[in-house]
Amino acid sequence: MKLLVTIVFAGLVLVVLVTAVMLGWFYFYTRDLPDVAHLAQFAPSAPTVLTDACLTGPVTVLPAAQMGKTLRNAIDVVEPRRAQSLIVARSLLCGPRILRALSYGLDQLRVDHQIRAGFSWDRILTIYMNRVYVSDGKFGVEDASHHFFGKDPVNLSVAEAALLAGIIRVGDGLSPLEQPDRALHRRTQVIEAMRAKGLLTAAEAATAQAEPLGVLPAASK
Repeated sequence: MKLLVTIVFAGLVLVVLVTAVMLGWFYFYTRDLPDVAHLAQFAPSAPTVLTDACLTGPVTVLPAAQMGKTLRNAIDVVEPRRAQSLIVARSLLCGPRILRALSYGLDQLRVDHQIRAGFSWDRILTIYMNRVYVSDGKFGVEDASHHFFGKDPVNLSVAEAALLAGIIRVGDGLSPLEQPDRALHRRTQVIEAMRAKGLLTAAEAATAQAEPLGVLPAASK
């Protein structure tokens, strides 16, 4: 009986030790992960152009104040904050990592934890908006806003902000250039979500719904 108790106790101790090692690896070991601190430059104090190994080219990044409250609200409505940090984490993992399905999934969760531990939710939203793939080959809301509307994000109307926020979720599948009807339907959903959250009055929502897509013809070139 004593032998059985000893074996069971030893087994429990082993399980606890293995669990502790795994949790320590998951939450604290970062030498095999991308440098999350690198993301700080995607929440700049002034506009700048950055390059990143996991992005396809240079991207113009903006401080939060120059993105406009309307666009930030629209994105916050359609993209849960937890999803924002996961997408930022995914944007740091590229190359051969993607081919290793199990480790890629674990790495994504580990990087996500590092991001949430290192940045406030407001900074994560700024980083997300500066790194996210929007549509039509454009990363970041600044370059996408100029591409589709010829203006800075801070100057977008409610309808334009809702369209930009809405197409991020699906990217090219909701491109207003290739799928204008689907993009318009998605814009309607975002405007309604903003109204339901109390970010728009019924009159403001109705005015936004009445606007055309307003995408620049030059964007299709």
